[in-house]
Amino acid sequence: MKDIEQALYVGEALKPEDIGKIYSGFPKKWKVQIKKSLEDAKPLFPLMYELIDKEYLTLQNLNNV
Repeated sequence: MKDIEQALYVGEALKPEDIGKIYSGFPKKWKVQIKKSLEDAKPLFPLMYELIDKEYLTLQNLNNV
């Protein structure tokens, strides 16, 4: 859980284009697992729901570009 929390804070500090550079280098299975982990984190971090949604949507938009 601590890793997810740290990743959320780092993701918030990065620009979306920097996240895109990192995320684009990951294998497809990793990308799927990252998004699943964000969805699974919502009940664990209810106070971070908006941040989780924001980062999920950022990753989703990177897939659509």
